[in-house]
Amino acid sequence: MNRSNATATFYGATDTGRVRNNNEDNFIACEIRGGTHILLAAIDGIGGYEGGEVAARIARDVIVSFVNAHPEGDCLEVLKQAVTEANNTIVAQKKQDSHRSNMGCVLSSAIISLSEKRLYMVHIGDSRLYRYSPCSGLTKLSHDHSLVGFREEIGMLTEDQAMKHPQRNIIERSLGDILHTPDDENYLDSGIFPIFGSTQFLLCSDGLSDMVYSADIAGVLSSDASAHEEVARLIDMANDAGGKDNITAVIAKLTVPEDASGNNDVADNGNPCNRIAGLPPADNRDDLISAEATDASLQATSSQHYSDNKSSRLTRFKIYLITAVVTFLAGGTVGFFIGVTTGEQQAQAAIEAAEKAKSETDSIIMQVNNPTDTIAEAERLGEQTADSINRLYRQKTDSARTVHNPSTTVSRNNNQ
Repeated sequence: MNRSNATATFYGATDTGRVRNNNEDNFIACEIRGGTHILLAAIDGIGGYEGGEVAARIARDVIVSFVNAHPEGDCLEVLKQAVTEANNTIVAQKKQDSHRSNMGCVLSSAIISLSEKRLYMVHIGDSRLYRYSPCSGLTKLSHDHSLVGFREEIGMLTEDQAMKHPQRNIIERSLGDILHTPDDENYLDSGIFPIFGSTQFLLCSDGLSDMVYSADIAGVLSSDASAHEEVARLIDMANDAGGKDNITAVIAKLTVPEDASGNNDVADNGNPCNRIAGLPPADNRDDLISAEATDASLQATSSQHYSDNKSSRLTRFKIYLITAVVTFLAGGTVGFFIGVTTGEQQAQAAIEAAEKAKSETDSIIMQVNNPTDTIAEAERLGEQTADSINRLYRQKTDSARTVHNPSTTVSRNNNQ
C-alpha cells in the first residue's frame, strides 16, 4: 500500500501450537476504506473447546462487518463501537447456547490511517500491541488486564517471572461477559499513536508473548525480512519454546518519508528518533493522544498523560494489594479484581471491617512473593497503611495461600 507517501505491508497468521487440539485464536489483517486504512486484530478465545473458538470467530466477523459498514467517521470511535458490537453479540449468543455459556475472548485491535499517519488502538484482556522502531526498539503499547501483567509493568515481577507465573492466565476483562456500551468504565482501553519513520506494529495473543521473550521478538522485528517472514518466524519460535497455547501474530510494517513539499513529516531536524524515543505506552483511558493534537505538541501531550498515569497506576496497585490482603483476612472469596473505586477511604473501611472479622479463610486471593511477617512496604503504600496490613497479616500467617476460584475474574482454562 502507498498512500500520501506512506507505505505499508502487513500479514497475519495463527497456529494451533504443540499442545492444544483446536485453535481458539483468530485474527484480522485487511484493507478498509478503499485501501486508505488497515484493520488489524489478534483475538484469543476463552471458554474451552469450541466456546472460545466460536467467540473469537464472532469477534472477527462482527468487527470486520461493522467497520466496513462505517466507511467514514472517527477511526477510534468506529473501532470502539465495532468491538462493543462484538461483545454484545457474544453475550446474546451465550444466552442462546447453554453449552457455550462460558465463552468469550480478549483482543488487541487497531486501525492504521496512512493519510493521518496514526494508529488507533482498542484493547481488552491480555493480547498485546507492540511498536518497534530502530530508534526506540520494542515498546508494549497495550496494558494487560491481569494482575500478573500489571505487576510486571510496575516492576514487581521480571518478564521471566511473569511468563512462568501460575496465575498469568487469570484476566480481569474480556469480551462476552456482560452487555456494554463503548464508553463504559473499566471496559475498553484505547489510544492514538503517531507513526514516524520506519515503524512496525505487532499484535499477538499470549501464546506468543508467554513463550518468546521481548528481546527475541525485537530481534525478529529488527530484521529486513517481510511481514510474512517475520510472522512465520515468531510462530516458529513460540512452537520451539513449547507451543503450549495457540499462537497468533499480526505485523504491519510502515514507512513515513518526507512529504512532497520537502517538509520533513518524520521528526524534528529530520531525525525520527527525536520524536519516537519519548512516546509512552498507552494510558488506560480513551484518547491518550488527541487526534487534533499538532505535531509540535504531540510528544509533550503524550508524555504528560504518561506522567499523570504513573500516579494512577501506583494507586491501582495499592488498591489491589489492600483489597487482596484485607479480603483474605476477613474470610472473603471475592477474587483478584474487586471493584474498588474510592481509594483511601474505602481501603480504611475495609481494614476496620477486617479487624472485626472472626471467621477464618480457606483461601488467599493473591499469592505473596515474600511469605514473611512483612508483605506491605511503607515506602510504597505509606507507613499507616503498610503497618495496618502487616499487623493483620501477622495474625493470620497460618492461613492458606492458594487461590480459591475467584468469582470476579476469568481464567483461560482451555483443554489443559
